[in-house]
Amino acid sequence: MHRILHFYKLLFLTTFLLSSIFLRAQQDDLTKYKAVSSLNKLPGTVEIYYPNGYKQEAVYTQKILEKAMAFYKANLNIDIPVSATLFGPKEFNEFAMEKWGRPGIYNQFLPFMAAGPPAVMCLPVASGSALENMVQAGIKQDKDTTISPWEISTRLIAYVGIHELGHVIMTELEVQQEVGWYSEFMANYIAGAFLYQISGDAKIDDSNKESAGGSLTPTNKHFGGMFTGSTDNYVWWQASLQKRVAQMFPEPGISFLYQLANLRNSQQYFDDLAILVAMEQISPGFVTWAKNEGHINELDEGKIKSIEKEIKDQVNKAIKNRENLFTAAYSNKWSMGDSINSTVVMNFLNKWENNSMDTSFFSDWAYYKYNWETKDSILKKLKVERSRFAKWKISISSIVSLKSTDRNENWVTVYGSVNKKDVKGINSLTNFTQWYKIEKDLKISFFKEFDQ
Repeated sequence: MHRILHFYKLLFLTTFLLSSIFLRAQQDDLTKYKAVSSLNKLPGTVEIYYPNGYKQEAVYTQKILEKAMAFYKANLNIDIPVSATLFGPKEFNEFAMEKWGRPGIYNQFLPFMAAGPPAVMCLPVASGSALENMVQAGIKQDKDTTISPWEISTRLIAYVGIHELGHVIMTELEVQQEVGWYSEFMANYIAGAFLYQISGDAKIDDSNKESAGGSLTPTNKHFGGMFTGSTDNYVWWQASLQKRVAQMFPEPGISFLYQLANLRNSQQYFDDLAILVAMEQISPGFVTWAKNEGHINELDEGKIKSIEKEIKDQVNKAIKNRENLFTAAYSNKWSMGDSINSTVVMNFLNKWENNSMDTSFFSDWAYYKYNWETKDSILKKLKVERSRFAKWKISISSIVSLKSTDRNENWVTVYGSVNKKDVKGINSLTNFTQWYKIEKDLKISFFKEFDQ
């Protein structure tokens, strides 16, 4: 294990991705980020940007990330652009300062991942970060620990940095399922595959549990509780997931990922116990682990018995072959929906055409274009856009009400065109495709448009 830590010693200095922030950026070149203009660049397969005085840290970071990416390319056929930006406190506060959750020592100077392309790891490289504060608090809590704060930080950094990369690799492998603990487990597993290859150990060694698990008091061990309660609870959960990862090397190893990719190609699960049973069928031991760690109770065991036959049949069929040529990231099970949802959309478009929109069509919060916003904010933006045109005539070629049966959601898709005249008298014709999600109360909670 110490061979790994030698690489990581100055890797990220004081970095802790306890509260990871995933920013979906569309930049195709890291130089489009404002911060980069003030940083130095270290060329390589993984480009590193760093502030003055941190070249040594940049070199170490580049070595380990390039080694990880080479492993994922050779073993998983994943070859995507990845860059890293090392922020000092000046750059971080100016360009990337984010505070999440309650004010405190854990929500300051946080790193984040921009999914790209390219995928960019943005990491603080100076004192004052959440990691340093977390370690100091842990030492005060556990005064008998024999591990130095610096060593604890180094070990946490070593795992967590590659863990975040694991989230990106998971998306590329198309193994994602919308279950919270599963997503974190898979990032740990993918990171563990790399760590095992270079050290023979898929997790940080047991001495680390003095900070990561042994001295912490979880507030919610049950499935669904990973993202509730205290910070201690989240860190304890990560330690629990690592236990299961460690049990799974060297077997089933990489093959486990390919089987999960085949499963996700045809089956999507949204329930903690359903995905637990599916993973148990692929690699036995998950149910025992969940029971020993307190993630399931007697009621859960009864539910598992009631669903395991159906899920096992699904898994056995899915992992043999990919059912579909492509994996639908959102939903691959659709049927015709209720026409009343189409009526809701047509009424909304009529109000838009006549420039008489109001908030009655929207949920209190809805997804509009690229963000979740309040209905008042959305209405304000729609009115500004509509006010640019004196005329707006909509022609609809097709409007279809659909139901996503695996998600139990109602959607409406519209294809049409709009003949419009702006306030300067210039006419234009635009073809559009629109997607709407309609809730049970017949309110719009998602609206996105693609123009031609």
